[in-house]
Amino acid sequence: MDFNRAKRKLADGYCLWVGAGVTKQLWQGALQWDELTKKLEDLADLAADQSAPYPERLQLCSEKLGADEFRKWLRKIYYTELCEAMLRRAARSLGENRLVPPEAYGIAALGQLANPIVSFNIEPFSSTLLSRPAGPARIIPFIKPQTPRIEFRELVKAFQRIVYHPHGLSTADCIITKEQYDTLNGTLALKLAGHAAFGNHLAIVGMSLQDDYLREQISEFRNQIGSILWFNNRFGDLAIWAMCNKVDLVQVEWSEFWEKFNPADVPPEHLTIAWYRLVCEAAEEMAGGRAHLMAKSIPDAFLSEKMFAESARIGEPGKLRLVDDQDPSDILRKLRDQLQAKAIRIPASIQQPAGSLPVLEQRRRAILVSGACEILPSAAQPVVARTDRRRTITSRRCSNGFGSAVRSGSRR
Repeated sequence: MDFNRAKRKLADGYCLWVGAGVTKQLWQGALQWDELTKKLEDLADLAADQSAPYPERLQLCSEKLGADEFRKWLRKIYYTELCEAMLRRAARSLGENRLVPPEAYGIAALGQLANPIVSFNIEPFSSTLLSRPAGPARIIPFIKPQTPRIEFRELVKAFQRIVYHPHGLSTADCIITKEQYDTLNGTLALKLAGHAAFGNHLAIVGMSLQDDYLREQISEFRNQIGSILWFNNRFGDLAIWAMCNKVDLVQVEWSEFWEKFNPADVPPEHLTIAWYRLVCEAAEEMAGGRAHLMAKSIPDAFLSEKMFAESARIGEPGKLRLVDDQDPSDILRKLRDQLQAKAIRIPASIQQPAGSLPVLEQRRRAILVSGACEILPSAAQPVVARTDRRRTITSRRCSNGFGSAVRSGSRR
């Protein structure tokens, strides 16, 4: 199908599925699945079996490295390094007298009329740029039953567009190995993508559709979905499957694709706010990570040590990492100063700089009751809740309002 005709079909709104191709637009250094698999196989000192599916190869990597070490490497590759790249890009844009880098505009334009959005990526930043320029947004990732519930959202009492991550996030649980795919069976996340497209047109961008279960959903629910438009630069053997299931193939080179999504459709101020929120989160990671920063601020030595251990377990940097010899907080401050100079109001829900805490929060941060330390609620939401026999640690993200809500019981 012709690109312009396809875009006209989407003019009244659509459900959007996105994959690694969108992350690639945001960060050219992002590894595609074949590259990520090969890198992890090298780290695990495993010979690549090109005939095996990626989940099976990644499963072997996880078993060889160990689950915790595998998770740490995945976070480093697909989150910490992305944070560093985003801060480097922010610094360069400011040097070019731009608030937002050009590549962000196409992503934001793609998301302007999309609702709901289903991202199969394991990083949150592309979702922020897809959703936040149209207003407050929530990111809801898949997590395992034993993991405390996590929702990334702004702290505002207003409508928030949802971005679903049925494959999770690299900072928590994610679905990339065979064993992890098996955990999807019997969960709402398994058929979430198909259900999200009910009664709507569906645009598929930056995806190879190699996952059998997604193709099965399209085949199963095809009569309950409007037009299905699959944008890609090549389709391979799946072109025949697509035609049999009335999936319109829109072949386009990615450079052309992003150029044709008109940045004029995106309110510049709203996009700037979305970019600021992204930079806030990236700066927090490069300052050591959320749990690391919380550990430094907890006065109780025992609980602080526990939080430092948690930071190390989940693979946070654990220390300040400069970006081209610049402190991450300096990059964030410069961006914030530019926003203020241009009279762009940062919403109260995301206006705190990364790593900072209001004075009032510092005064009322912790209360010691019966040997337990509870960090009091404020404008922030809980981020991580982990317990041991006698003490409960509840950390809260107080830095930029892109918080996460956790529901978890405690035991004594």
